[in-house]
Amino acid sequence: MAKEENNGILVRKFAEGKCSREEALIVIKWFKEQEYMEDLYHALVKFWDKQTGTEESEKTDLGPTLDKLHHRINIYKEEEEAAFRRRKRFVKVLSRVAALFFLPLLIMSILYISERISHSAKKELYTQIHSVKGSQLRTELPDGSVVWLNSGSMLSYPLSFTKRNRYVILSGEAYFDVTHDRSHPFVVKTEALNVRVLGTKFNVMAYPDEDFVATTLEKGLLSVERPGERRNPSRYCFLESGDRMVFEKESGAVRKFKTETEKYTSWKEGKLIFRNDPLALVLKLLERWYNVDIEISGDINLSDTPYTMTIEDETIIQVLEYLSVASPVSWEKIPAQKHENEEVPKARYIIRNKNSLQ
Repeated sequence: MAKEENNGILVRKFAEGKCSREEALIVIKWFKEQEYMEDLYHALVKFWDKQTGTEESEKTDLGPTLDKLHHRINIYKEEEEAAFRRRKRFVKVLSRVAALFFLPLLIMSILYISERISHSAKKELYTQIHSVKGSQLRTELPDGSVVWLNSGSMLSYPLSFTKRNRYVILSGEAYFDVTHDRSHPFVVKTEALNVRVLGTKFNVMAYPDEDFVATTLEKGLLSVERPGERRNPSRYCFLESGDRMVFEKESGAVRKFKTETEKYTSWKEGKLIFRNDPLALVLKLLERWYNVDIEISGDINLSDTPYTMTIEDETIIQVLEYLSVASPVSWEKIPAQKHENEEVPKARYIIRNKNSLQ
């Protein structure tokens, strides 16, 4: 019976306002876990008998004891004073009912403040992970979802997911394999838009230095929404498997089309796939992939030259050599110059049109 007595002591301390925050959270945890319910029932009955001097089977006015409990609830919920007053009036009416209503009311009250305390205690606790430039990173989220971060990306998320905060904040590019949970949607928040899912595999590209945000859905269903709207969010569009959506930050224009998803998701497997992509885009992705600087000199028409290739284990030198063999371009490495706050200077390369060389 020692466990039952200890439980009763903690419940009494909670009602009398003598619990530490840690003890209060323990009491709340008991009421939320089924395995403790039987022990707590007997402990609460003993507490009730001690407070009122009645037997378990007697019926009496629960006002004094409930007032103590609601006083504690008020302390934990000062920021919701108005809502609490409405609840207190409601419970005072119920407190005139027979004593058998005491335990359900107490459980309901404690569960009500549980979310408030948990939210307050955890609202500042976030995990933030970075993938350094030139590398990729794989991580697992608290709900079992798996995320791959591309070069130079950052992901922030709550230390513990709940039904209200199953979300992440992305700056950069990431591929998500989300654990299915129909009742708790998963949300990826970016600067320009939010992506809401139930369980699916998709890619989001949202680098701050890009003028667009793109989402590519490999499997499942996505809702792409405006940021900052919790209730009845305004949707840009729905995506189905094989869809890609591009959102232009400046104009707000949205383009949705079917695509070969592997082209936009293969980076997580260490590959870059190009299919008739202009040289300007190819070089920009190579810069991010290898953490180098590449610029086109002279012939501006080179930027539009299309390229088709797959890069997997090659070095940047090997890739540039491939370009010079497959097309009329040459490349040159420029001595790196160290910039302020940059520990290791980036390698620099110049791309030129072979035909324009004298």
